[in-house]
Amino acid sequence: MPLIFPASKEDVTDALVKLGLPVTADNDKYYINNMLIKGNIPFFCDDNSVDEMNYLARLISNFDEEQTKKFIAAVDYKNFESVADVINIAHNTDYYSIMPDVENWRDVGKVMAERAGFSKAQIEMFGDYFNFAQYAKSLENDKGKRILQSKDMYIESGQCEWKDKYHGNFKELPRECVVSVSGLSRLGEKAKEQIKKPSIRQRLKDLKKEQGGSRREQTHKPPSQEL
Repeated sequence: MPLIFPASKEDVTDALVKLGLPVTADNDKYYINNMLIKGNIPFFCDDNSVDEMNYLARLISNFDEEQTKKFIAAVDYKNFESVADVINIAHNTDYYSIMPDVENWRDVGKVMAERAGFSKAQIEMFGDYFNFAQYAKSLENDKGKRILQSKDMYIESGQCEWKDKYHGNFKELPRECVVSVSGLSRLGEKAKEQIKKPSIRQRLKDLKKEQGGSRREQTHKPPSQEL
């Protein structure tokens, strides 16, 4: 069943109830088979912490168009093992930059040659004799995969220092992103704060049941006997 992130505690609890699971179910009782991030980009990870997913979704929801493109390219290119890895990519979009006016590896090679000190006139003069695409890829391999190709974009990494801001420690999550009852328990929240508040839809449904029961009682109530 679909669960839209960012999600509230009520959203997560409703989803668990519809799956027939207790509201206290930990993430070893269910799994997230796929997730659509901003721009309807499919994302899959074996790690299925709802609270970490919610944190990731909140980070992505604040991205502008350029940050979104860099994030998608990095996730598509970089090997990751957990949601924590992807959260750190989201925190480090400034580590990447989109190369302007670059459509292929040949263009990348020309940019690299210009940075190496060659003038544009020299680059054009040797354009028919020099394999700029091969030159770019050799530099990429030497530098440890620093050019990311994603669809029609080329993204360069290493623009600033990479900083891991999330280390998989659950208590590092912002409090407002923790939306599962099991997650609240891990943060030491009181039991009364973990109790699900029924949604407006559920309250209306319960109210109709109560009103229906009251009407039936009035209909079948035996006449009072006079003494």
